[in-house]
Amino acid sequence: MLSRTSLSLARAVLIGLLLLATPGVAFLLIANALTSDTGLVGWFLTVVLPLVLLGVGLYLLTGDRPNWLTSVGRRA
Repeated sequence: MLSRTSLSLARAVLIGLLLLATPGVAFLLIANALTSDTGLVGWFLTVVLPLVLLGVGLYLLTGDRPNWLTSVGRRA
């Protein structure tokens, strides 16, 4: 029996690959921002925005609310 929050194998593999690639992507983005002279807006556009989009993509791919959001709400 599958629960409401269980993922298909293909989705689980895709999420796993994205999570494994995230540190490499973050390293390349940060290295690119450090070697370019773009200022604060450039840092935001080359590092923060792509990582936020990756996080939103992972969130939408899972289709479920992360558990840490509910645990923070209970502690507050």
